[in-house]
Amino acid sequence: MNTKTIKFDLNKYKLYEKIKAKQGDTKSRFLLFQLLDGSIPFNLKNRSVRAYMIKPDGREIFNDLIVNNYNLGYCTLELTNQVLAAQGIVKIELMVTEGDKKLTSSVFELEVVKSINSEKSIVSTNEFTALLNGLAALSEYDNYKNSVKEMEINKANKAEVEEKFISVEEKIKNNSEQLDNKANKNEVIKRGYGTLNDFDEDT
Repeated sequence: MNTKTIKFDLNKYKLYEKIKAKQGDTKSRFLLFQLLDGSIPFNLKNRSVRAYMIKPDGREIFNDLIVNNYNLGYCTLELTNQVLAAQGIVKIELMVTEGDKKLTSSVFELEVVKSINSEKSIVSTNEFTALLNGLAALSEYDNYKNSVKEMEINKANKAEVEEKFISVEEKIKNNSEQLDNKANKNEVIKRGYGTLNDFDEDT
């Protein structure tokens, strides 16, 4: 509902812009950052952006930002009800990651202005959605690996079954040929053309 746009040079050690939000607001306040490398947009392709925050009461928050435009460096931080739960100054640090590489911004402040609304249903707690998202991604990856492994096992089992089938098929074929051969011999004997001894060399 309310989005504040902030140009943020990752090379600078201070964000001079004052940021304020109202205590208790829910799913309505967002910070849209354009990350810069000097005057050049910071490319976010194949990179993740997270925010580590410490609330006035000492509780911690570690949340993901949504990347809106990779090439222009735009990403959005939602000020969740936990970010805005306690009145006072919230300290924020952005972290850009790519594989095992990590780049952190300077620490800047968000002032949470006290609300006169008497509603106190939101209890201030720690919030770690970035870690939960990471665990969910790992879980999906584990499921993928298990599926691949299962497919490989099924493939190996299929190959083994096919090999046994071919072996059985060969035995059946050989037995069938032997039976046909004996049947022919018996037919010859029956008609008085020879004895079994005449066929010993072939058996």
